[in-house]
Amino acid sequence: MKKNLLLLRHAEAVAYAAGKTDHQRPLTPRGTQQAHAMSELLHTQGFVPDLVYSSNAQRTTSTAEIFAQKLNYPTKNIIFDPSIYETMLEVMLDAINKIAPQHQKVLMIGHNPTISYLTEYLTGQSVAGLPNCGIASIVFEAAEWAHVSADTGVLAWLKHP
Repeated sequence: MKKNLLLLRHAEAVAYAAGKTDHQRPLTPRGTQQAHAMSELLHTQGFVPDLVYSSNAQRTTSTAEIFAQKLNYPTKNIIFDPSIYETMLEVMLDAINKIAPQHQKVLMIGHNPTISYLTEYLTGQSVAGLPNCGIASIVFEAAEWAHVSADTGVLAWLKHP
């Protein structure tokens, strides 16, 4: 059975917010618009995730919540994982490999450069850095997420605002 992983880089965030850490950077108004536009694109394509998995930074949680609302995914079911904030490819891959096999369509929201490196690692194709709110759709011929590894996915499409 096919698995579909959508890797999403968070929408545009403020470069610096006085009195806030990098982890607390909010989306810009443009970032909010990006998230609404790209989630609408997925909605019109009929994409309904079985699982939404996100970094717990403010900019990724805001992006995840906008997408979940548009895609009719309960925001209370989003997995906010602090381990994928400012992390390495291996940690992201480990998170993917631990996804329960009954989930067929997964939306994972993270940060660059890791989200772009992960796309390239899984597909063997260069994406030259996903822009803010860029999405890579990757398809795997695998029964279980545990079988996902280097060059096992096919890059179905890339989209960005």
